This record gives sequence, structure tokens and C-alpha cells, in this order.
Amino acid sequence: MPRDPAARQEGMTLVELMVATAISLIVLIAGWTLLNSSTTMLNMIQNGSQASEEARAGIRALQGDVWHARPLQEGGDALLFVSASSVQMTVTDPLDPSGTIELLTWAVDGTDPGNLKLVRTVQRPPAGVTPVSAAGFVGGAVTSSVKVTGLTSTYLFSSDAPGLLSIRIHNAMGTDGPGASDLRATFRVASFVVYGS
Repeated sequence: MPRDPAARQEGMTLVELMVATAISLIVLIAGWTLLNSSTTMLNMIQNGSQASEEARAGIRALQGDVWHARPLQEGGDALLFVSASSVQMTVTDPLDPSGTIELLTWAVDGTDPGNLKLVRTVQRPPAGVTPVSAAGFVGGAVTSSVKVTGLTSTYLFSSDAPGLLSIRIHNAMGTDGPGASDLRATFRVASFVVYGS
């Protein structure tokens, strides 16, 4: 017996409902994937920016120290030691009117191999002692500060020519992709000698 067209109910069949649900699910997954990849890329860009800024600040601080480097004795050397992971120099504190000489060491802290740090250590001589070598600073006040974190390269300092100190800071902040920062700088030093390798 034929059905009456007026008695037919409007709506979706089960197949139409399943197709609509599948299409909605595909669109939802595509939107979530796009949002997730955008968030990941934004984090990489922010980490790269932070890594680059930290590296630049570290290089500026080292540059200031090199500019204030001075030898302990007339005709001596301001840079006492240079190796791949540290540099040691004597400087006069520009904020100290008495002209006290300090022993500065910039070195890589490798206690956490996945997150190397560039640390600046300042050592003053003991009261009443005028140092003539690095040994003259033993027993003096020591302060340390971390200048750059997240380093992935242990090769930082080099001295290819007399009077020049080069630094390379490869700072990846947990990633070695587009978020990585690789800065290099070379400074001129008035008097120089290399004791390290």
C-alpha cells in the first residue's frame, strides 16, 4: 500500500547523521591540529627570541669585562687563561674608586649536560694583598652569577690571534631548530697570553 506523502516525517536518516558527524569530526581534528602546530611554533619563536637576547646580554657583559681588563704587573697580561670552556682575566672594577683589581672567570658550568650555563665568577684579593698572579686572589671574596642558560655548545672561547678573544654562544633553549641562537663575537685585548688549550 502506497504511503501518504503528507504522513511522511521530515528529518535525517541514520546514514545522513553519521556522515554529518564524521565530517564535523574531521573539521574539528583539522582545527585542533592547526592550533596545536601554531602553539608549538609560537613557543619555538619565543624560546629563540629569549635565547638570542640572553646570548647578546652575555656577550655584552663579557665585552665590558674585556674592555676593563688590565695586567697585574707592568708589561704583564690581562688575560691569564683561555681554553675552549673558560677565560680568566684581571680587571679593575670601574665602580670602585680605590681601583681594586679583580680576577674574573667566565666558564661553562657542565653539571647538567643538557643545560649548560655560562657563569661569571668575580674573585677579589684578600684585604691587604696586592696580587701579582692568579694565586694572589686565593682566600678573597668570591661571587658568581649565571649569565646565559640553555647552552648546547661547550666550545665557547678561542684565541686565534694575539690580542683577540673570540666567543661563540650556541643557545638552543631545548631545541636545535628554528628557535636556536648562534652568536659569535671577537674582542681586541691590549695585552694577551694563552696558557690553556
